[in-house]
Amino acid sequence: MKLQLYKKILISSFFVIIFFPTVINGENIETSSIHVDEHRFIIYQLDDLKTFEVQELFYINNTRNATFNDSISIWIQNNSIISTHLCNHTLNMACRYNATGDGECFKLDKLNNTNLYSGNPITSENSLSYYGQKEKLSITAFSITDPYLEKSTIHLNATIGGKSILRKQNSFHDNGIHITSKNQDIGMQPITDIDTPYRIMTIENLTIFNNGTNTEVISFAISGLPQDWVAEIWNDTVKLDNISLFPQEFTNLNLIITAPSYIASIYIRYITQINLDGDEMKDIFIKQYLYETDLVKYNFYIISNYRVDFSKDLKMVHDEFIWREEYRRYWNYATNNGVQPNYYTRISVNLVKADNNQLNPYYVLLLCFIVFLLIAILLLRKIGFFKEKANFQEKSLKELQEQKKKVLSAIKRVEKEYDIRTTTRKLLDLISEA
Repeated sequence: MKLQLYKKILISSFFVIIFFPTVINGENIETSSIHVDEHRFIIYQLDDLKTFEVQELFYINNTRNATFNDSISIWIQNNSIISTHLCNHTLNMACRYNATGDGECFKLDKLNNTNLYSGNPITSENSLSYYGQKEKLSITAFSITDPYLEKSTIHLNATIGGKSILRKQNSFHDNGIHITSKNQDIGMQPITDIDTPYRIMTIENLTIFNNGTNTEVISFAISGLPQDWVAEIWNDTVKLDNISLFPQEFTNLNLIITAPSYIASIYIRYITQINLDGDEMKDIFIKQYLYETDLVKYNFYIISNYRVDFSKDLKMVHDEFIWREEYRRYWNYATNNGVQPNYYTRISVNLVKADNNQLNPYYVLLLCFIVFLLIAILLLRKIGFFKEKANFQEKSLKELQEQKKKVLSAIKRVEKEYDIRTTTRKLLDLISEA
């Protein structure tokens, strides 16, 4: 009767865990016109097997050409910590990169005794970022030696965060200097990194052709550059101000465009526990995005080869567990591109204690060491046993040899006594016959 009751309780608990798991809420950020270039999650299980440390990194800008005259507002859950190493880990400080790529710290103030923090990253500029900005550039190549020679001008569109659009190669007919490019629109993809300044660069291929009859020294002029943008022309090794071309000669050069980005970054860290039921731990990590996000990255680190299920909308980059040495953890990596506001992602965690699942590599090494030690002890004992057996055999052989000597000595005595008695009997027989 008791056994059936225990079975019913166990089955009921199992269904409760599956259909009503504990929910771990993620961070929410209220941004109005703010755009998040990248939202990065680092979630790793602590050594107690019951706790996760969550680190969230926001890379925020206002996109396009709009000026920014607002503050960044971010909501965090209880017991969260906002800090960044760029601001000496001062609490409730965020960081923004200025036009030169240097970090500038600004304060996030708590509002009305709630979990809402607000801060204004603006200093002298009224733009938070150039990301998404479109600009027209003009490059002119002309002859220094012959000012009357026809010059060539090419107009390009440079778009930060866009894709390049191919242009057809122009043919060269008229006498003069000709310039062309591979792309009509130059797309510059921003790259975010935790430690390095946030800057954007693109390399465009140019072709310069001298279709004249004389050798010409050709110089360049670039116009239409926005403030703080830099454009330079290089060959494979050095920056160039001019080049020399023979008649009907052409050369391929590189146009390097660098644009700054006034991006703000916010770093959040907090601890969360998962639901423990016996040897199994089940939980769900749910994240709501109240902002538009270009890229969401999840790095999930766990001690052993546990099961972690990501939302179907997340693209699994690593779908097998790989040991990450710097974290001493197995890890999974998933991403999502182009997340819209009021969107949710979900990560379910189904954990079994390490002693019931794949062993930690250090445990495996320890086990191997113990097995090796036991084998060594057995071998040593076995070698000692053979030595004792050999000593025993040697001792037994000596005893047998001693016994053999005694037996041979006794035989010799018997034979000697037999000879004496035989001789004596023969003498007595002769005396009696006489």
